[in-house]
Amino acid sequence: MPSYLVPIPLRVPYAASSYPCPLCKGATYRIHRRLADLFVSLFTPIYRYRCTQYCCHWEGNLRVKRESSPHP
Repeated sequence: MPSYLVPIPLRVPYAASSYPCPLCKGATYRIHRRLADLFVSLFTPIYRYRCTQYCCHWEGNLRVKRESSPHP
């Protein structure tokens, strides 16, 4: 098979997270937050995610638990 016919796998910009898509239950990956998201995250921890499924197109915020930092 010629090298120009070899299919290129679909690549996700970031590693898939452990948070499933709320619509299709597929894998999600983190994306950059908007300015409004940064403001909201001052009060409650949220990150912005996008679904990896082509047919879903979901994008939105998911609330996450902040990891406790060890203080001596």
